[in-house]
Amino acid sequence: MQSRIGVLKVPGAGFGLELIEYKDIDRKPSTLRNQDPGTGNLILLVRDIDATLARLKQGGAKIVTTGGAALDIGGQTRGAFAQDPDGFFVALVQRDPLPQTTAPATSNVMGGLIAVTANDTDQTVHLYRDVLGFKQLMSFPYSGDANRMAMGNTPGAQYCSTVLQIPGTQVSVEFPQFKDIDRKPLHTRLQDPGTTVLQLEVRNVDNVLKTLRTAGATVVTVGGEPVEVTSSTGATLRIAIVRDPNNLFLELIQRMK
Repeated sequence: MQSRIGVLKVPGAGFGLELIEYKDIDRKPSTLRNQDPGTGNLILLVRDIDATLARLKQGGAKIVTTGGAALDIGGQTRGAFAQDPDGFFVALVQRDPLPQTTAPATSNVMGGLIAVTANDTDQTVHLYRDVLGFKQLMSFPYSGDANRMAMGNTPGAQYCSTVLQIPGTQVSVEFPQFKDIDRKPLHTRLQDPGTTVLQLEVRNVDNVLKTLRTAGATVVTVGGEPVEVTSSTGATLRIAIVRDPNNLFLELIQRMK
């Protein structure tokens, strides 16, 4: 296969977004639903949610929030969900007052985080907190708030959520889990549009692989071991890709001296 890559910076956030398109290999676009384990979404904090929704519609995104407009999701927060042309979810959140940000004043997007729907919260928290050393920031019990469910187009459901922070960064990953609604775990492949991959830099990729295998993750790198690649800057990288129990792919990258 061949691939081409575009890397974007999320304003006001400590992470970027890497878009990968594959060819010369079988691809099956994913049918994504918020409640299905393995479904990823990009949560963006915005200054003006109505203006953002208008631009998304112009850009070809599908607004999936019931009614097609932002909803009050508690207190002084409004939210909405959209899907990009590949089916990937983008959640928009506007808070009043607006939070502090490092994003330029000209940017409507002022921060963000990542979310991946979990199949089993306890198993997921064990893997990321206890095995990989993520810091648990907060946890929310099951709730069936009607507006939140309408925002994600999951009527009648309840969900709980745990937010974890990647070590050495200010980047957060949220793991919601749904109940009282039909759920079908994803079984996508790396080349399938809509698949979520989280890149993590590690000190020792071999040690991390051993630990992840014990915790129930599956190594998908050919041969089951890290491979060495040369980056565009000439640096040597050792890389391995694993799939966690939620069908979230982790790309583990060790930079060699």
